Amino acid sequence: MIINNKLKKVIIVLVVTTIIVLTGIYMVSGMMYPKWLLDKYASRIEAVGKKYPEDVEIQEGLFFLYGPHQLGDIKYSREKQCEKILALDPNNRVVWAKKAMDAYYSYRSGLKGNIGHLKWVLSNAEKQNADGIKIDDLQPDLRDLCEELGIEYVAKEDYTVFTERIRKELTNKISVPFEIVDKAELNDPENALYNYLKAHIYLIVGENESCIREIERGTAKKDLTIYQNETRRAASKVLKKVHFPQPHRYYITKGGIFFQEFIYDMWKPYPVERYYYKNRIGLTYLCRGYEANKEYEEAEKIYELLQKVALQPRQGESMMWQLYREVRERLKELHDKMPMEPE
Repeated sequence: MIINNKLKKVIIVLVVTTIIVLTGIYMVSGMMYPKWLLDKYASRIEAVGKKYPEDVEIQEGLFFLYGPHQLGDIKYSREKQCEKILALDPNNRVVWAKKAMDAYYSYRSGLKGNIGHLKWVLSNAEKQNADGIKIDDLQPDLRDLCEELGIEYVAKEDYTVFTERIRKELTNKISVPFEIVDKAELNDPENALYNYLKAHIYLIVGENESCIREIERGTAKKDLTIYQNETRRAASKVLKKVHFPQPHRYYITKGGIFFQEFIYDMWKPYPVERYYYKNRIGLTYLCRGYEANKEYEEAEKIYELLQKVALQPRQGESMMWQLYREVRERLKELHDKMPMEPE
């Protein structure tokens, strides 16, 4: 009898331990966003989209789920999905926010990539002691631009002038992203996202005053979002219809697209940015310049604006707290430098 009782205890401990281990594995697998499980449900997810072609929320859910994943063998285009949603709802804020973000990143990466490529081509030509470069040596975007400008060949002694001219032409193309961002803002006037997108573009091209004006306009608005909560709920609705298991459903819909990086990057850009742009473009450098020239009020204004930006998100962006802490510390240092006002 004693042996049996001990055996029962051992069995109970083993069963409980096994349950705990398996539950832990299951939870961890959910946290890791198992693509194999999404692939397994891909055909069911696609079927839901076809079954509810006019349900905007379902289509937004597909937009969320297929965005970071290419599920199974299903051919999916985010652009076509955006068109499908806009056909149902021309003023859909989720899609317009996405289009505005894409326009911003496309301009920024295009500017960065083209300037970086141009520097590499010219540096390589100098190493080879070439007399110049042919426009055919450049990548397509730069070739097209040079054709527009009527440039076919650049002599070695003209590299500097040529680089500055190309840089100027590329930065002048801000009307391309602005056209989309402005349309999105008209559709969603109380969302500060669009002001900050334009502010960063202005900052990149060196129009600092316009950048600050857009930040001021943004801080006066009540929202800052790309509607990630809405798309998460829509994705959860889709997964629920296909009986997608928990906790995987929770962790998949917990993810998504975040926008805090580009806002923080206005403040303190990654060091690699210095290679692509002529000047340091972060607001942190602009403020340091004001402080060096004893223009304390100008620096103080930017610090105070950025604190408002950092506290603005309604959907918990961790990097914004980092921005807030850094700016608050810099503002404190600034106040220590500022001369005391006479009583």
